[in-house]
This record gives sequence, structure tokens and C-alpha cells, in this order.
Amino acid sequence: GVRVEHPLVELSARLELDRVDGSLKVCRGSGSASVWQFPGIPRARSAVAEIEAAARDYGLLARSPSPSDREAWAPLLRRAAHCLGADGAYEEGPPPAAARSSMSAPRVFNCFVV
Repeated sequence: GVRVEHPLVELSARLELDRVDGSLKVCRGSGSASVWQFPGIPRARSAVAEIEAAARDYGLLARSPSPSDREAWAPLLRRAAHCLGADGAYEEGPPPAAARSSMSAPRVFNCFVV
């Protein structure tokens, strides 16, 4: 199998430096979310089409919830796990570092990265 570690759904965002306290703020872009296309993995095409259809059905592409709203993204990510493989699994939260080497079936994690 092919191992892919990449966000399944992408949202545009930008980082801004707060002029008052120097902290970083993440600001969401105005664009809509998009499903990652798995470039270079032709056998993923049918799964991507199913995932995009599910994302549209759930209303997540046109008006995306916050990336940190796990509850809002969970239905799509659960569906995506099974679109990517009959033995696919959905996991709440990020993958534990120790488990990465032992993954054999598709696993979709409900987390976000900046």
C-alpha cells in the first residue's frame, strides 16, 4: 500500500502578528474548503469523488465550519475512512507518534494542522 500523511480537507488561512502583544493569530481565508486530490495516486480517484460528494451533501465545502470543530467534521471524516478502504477507520484526534509505523489500513484522524 501507499502511505499518505496529508490533511484530507484544506482551508485557506493566514497568520497575522498581533501588534499589541506580538502573538500569532490564525485568520481564516474567505475561500471555501477543498478535498485534497491525492496527486500521484490514481486509485484514489473514486474515493476522492465519493468524499467530495459527501462533503457537498454535509454542506462543508461552501460554508466550512472552523477546523477545530471536530463535531462538525466528524461525519465527513468517518465517511472518508470507509471511502478510502473497506477496512478504513476513523480516529478522534491526532495520531499518536508511536502508532504511525504500525498503520496498515486507511485511518482518518479528526485533527487540524496550521
